[in-house]
Amino acid sequence: MCGRSACTLAPQTILDSTRSNNWSNSHLYSPSFNVAPSRYQPVMINENGKRVIKSMKWGDMGNNRQLSTINARSEGIMSSRLWGPLVKHNRCCIIADGYYEWKNQNGNKFPHFLRSKSKQFLVFAGIYESTVVNGETNYNYAIITTKSAKDISWLHDRMPVIVVDDDSIDCWLSLPPSSSSSSSSSSSSSSSSSSSSSSSSS
Repeated sequence: MCGRSACTLAPQTILDSTRSNNWSNSHLYSPSFNVAPSRYQPVMINENGKRVIKSMKWGDMGNNRQLSTINARSEGIMSSRLWGPLVKHNRCCIIADGYYEWKNQNGNKFPHFLRSKSKQFLVFAGIYESTVVNGETNYNYAIITTKSAKDISWLHDRMPVIVVDDDSIDCWLSLPPSSSSSSSSSSSSSSSSSSSSSSSSS
């Protein structure tokens, strides 16, 4: 599970680094070391064949607001009644410095911050939905998770699916989905993250 993240990048840095063309609602984003569900974060989507950034709210997806929708398990995602339609048509990439997990030691929980060893930003695979209220389009997203890579399995048994390079970003955002491509994307991202992610106490 990924329940807390960080994104401290300036809007222009995000646009330049992701080669994105536009960010119409950037005013909703506030850089933060402590991003909790319901906060707005920079999310990349494919809009008319171009990369654009949208500020999206983490979680609160679907008609049943009683469910926790901040994460979507990659296993069985294509057949999910909630996630299946979104993964076919509403794929996205979430921009983050890294994310937090907590380790329970002797009854106390200690936070660990996981980020790329190169200290560049991470890109998580996700899905999103958009709704129009009073003429304004609102966006919500969920992070897709998979089984943890071996080098961080001591900390948690789940991790975000990490999109490892520029070509993979284009692939995730634009290629027609299939059951085989969905599973291969998850496994390749998690194996790559085992060599690119490290943890440190925070």
